[in-house]
Amino acid sequence: MVEVDYKEIGEKLLNLDGVTSVAFFYDGLPVETIGELSDHEHISAMSEEMVRSGIKIAKELGIGDFEMLILETKNNKLLFFSFGDAAAVILIDPTSTLNLTELELRIRLEFLKIKRDYGQ
Repeated sequence: MVEVDYKEIGEKLLNLDGVTSVAFFYDGLPVETIGELSDHEHISAMSEEMVRSGIKIAKELGIGDFEMLILETKNNKLLFFSFGDAAAVILIDPTSTLNLTELELRIRLEFLKIKRDYGQ
């Protein structure tokens, strides 16, 4: 199995317009963080709970495998992704001129390329 370079992946995602930070986590612990995150451990733990909840909801409702969860508030947007054994949270600049759908598509395309490259 190919070892995943989370720093390289995070930097690619951070280069997308509107993305301010990326954090990869495993079992609630930070694996790699890139960008403007202040409390890596807390964000990783909370994000792990979001992903686990998304996985559980998708499974119990029988609506397919969990892929992504979007949390949008008045001041921020966060996208949660499952990525192999780990997961990621991507913070979006709330003043970004890109709409969330366009940014989501760009991030999904980048994740597909990364998964292809790492055989995930």
